Amino acid sequence: MRRKYDVDEKGRRYHQLDDFMLALRNVTHCERSYSCSITVPIDMTEALVLKEKMKEDKNKRVTITAMIAKAAAIALEDFPILAGRWIDRIDRIYCPKKREIELFCPVQVGDFAGSTFMENVNMKSLIEIAEELNERVEKIKANVAVNAEAQIFPMKPFFAISNVGTIGCVESCNAQLTGDVVSELAVCSIIDKVVVKDNRVKIRKIMNCVLIWDHHAVLANTPIEFMMKMKKYLEEPGSYLMQKEKK
Repeated sequence: MRRKYDVDEKGRRYHQLDDFMLALRNVTHCERSYSCSITVPIDMTEALVLKEKMKEDKNKRVTITAMIAKAAAIALEDFPILAGRWIDRIDRIYCPKKREIELFCPVQVGDFAGSTFMENVNMKSLIEIAEELNERVEKIKANVAVNAEAQIFPMKPFFAISNVGTIGCVESCNAQLTGDVVSELAVCSIIDKVVVKDNRVKIRKIMNCVLIWDHHAVLANTPIEFMMKMKKYLEEPGSYLMQKEKK
């Protein structure tokens, strides 16, 4: 959001680190900092209601992963640096263009994992995202070994979302960044919890999301503001996730 982005001679969008952020690298004597992380609880009660409503009204199978992908993609329009990568230089972070948010959603089947890259996710409707994810997951399940050996990370910016909460009852997690990415999102299970809402004690469907980021790329305000925006989109899905639905 408040950052300046430029375009290099190859047409790639990038953010040039300022002197303060470069100084962080010099102080710690390394190119990547230890990963920082925050955990944000998200009330998924309304999202689950919408999921069932779309199944009944439109006969469409919309998964929670598709909703998370949609919310993250439209939030990344304002925070593209979080989908950035250190590709050529230690003083530049290459970021996606506003209409080209790409997501990587690994799919684990047993001890194998398959690659699912989705392009221009922020420009697609929730139903389009769900259908694309469902189709790719089925292909991975049908040919697990090949997909496990053919994981190729394109040399362009992307944002990774790992939905570990689908494997078992997971309330929290921790990880370190790998490769040259700026941040990754880990999604935990949806769990019934007692919360105070509208001055009343209620049981709500709560999902913890953990964002991990490189402190040499961004300070804490950017990840926190991004997560607050994504939280709002998921907690008010009818207002935000359905904006681009086709009539």
